[in-house]
Amino acid sequence: MTRSDERLIVFENFEKWYGSIQAVKPLNLAIKAGETFAMLGPNGSGKSTIIRSLARLHFPTRGRILVKGNDISKASREYNALFSFMPQRISIPGYLTAREVVTLFAKLRGTTLSRVDEILEMVELHDDADRLVREFSGGMVQRIGLAVTFVSEAEIYLLDEPTLNLDPLGVKRLRELITRLREKGKTFVFASHILEDALQLADRIGILVNGVMVGVSTREDFKAAIAEETSVRVTLARPVDGIASVMDKAGARLVSGNSTSFSFKATPDKRLSVIRAVEAAGGIVEEIHTDPPSWETLLTEHYEMKGNGS
Repeated sequence: MTRSDERLIVFENFEKWYGSIQAVKPLNLAIKAGETFAMLGPNGSGKSTIIRSLARLHFPTRGRILVKGNDISKASREYNALFSFMPQRISIPGYLTAREVVTLFAKLRGTTLSRVDEILEMVELHDDADRLVREFSGGMVQRIGLAVTFVSEAEIYLLDEPTLNLDPLGVKRLRELITRLREKGKTFVFASHILEDALQLADRIGILVNGVMVGVSTREDFKAAIAEETSVRVTLARPVDGIASVMDKAGARLVSGNSTSFSFKATPDKRLSVIRAVEAAGGIVEEIHTDPPSWETLLTEHYEMKGNGS
């Protein structure tokens, strides 16, 4: 569907300090209505602080956050009805059943109770709905967290590391729920350190390092950055002299290795040409492997010290 150009969420020179520790350095960022925005970064980079500030669990030390043009620090309690928040760790009393937990939150959010069975079915907990939570595995508890988050439809969903403790079935159901609600124009802001979450779900991706948003990319540009920094490892059956020169002429950059085993980088459209050039030079390819870049490589090569995005 077509997304709105409305700037639904705006961070204006937002900073957050905890005593003498600056968790988030000045942030200027706009998120559009209907957009899915992912914040990626290592642990301790400031992702959760931003999510929790947007949920009004923290308030800015400096600057402000606007939602629909209103400063959320001054907003009325009605603001809370705009969003649904899924924290990083779910804590649920063990003496309640899954149905009781979800029913409680449905009542708090003014949602029709017929939605309870529907959402329990969606997260694959319908058959276990009347079991006590203390009998559940960790992944099942996280799926209750999903049910609570999505039992009522909000305008904005805030998800802090939503796949961190989910079992594979829970991850599948989460992605289905987000996809379904995105089609209705809902807005998502989520924090993660897992690349695949952003690559599957986000429209735009912000990279956070040490409290600084060092870059903002579309999903397509982010995929291109990963592809550009992906290394190809090749093992040959016999040595080929001047392998670096051969690859350079074919459009590749030798990263490491020798005449029989080496690693190179090249854009995806040139990788096959590089392999063919090596074979034309007398190389007999025994093995080929691709290695996506580490966080450190992505940060160093593409995002380090590039400043804020909007």
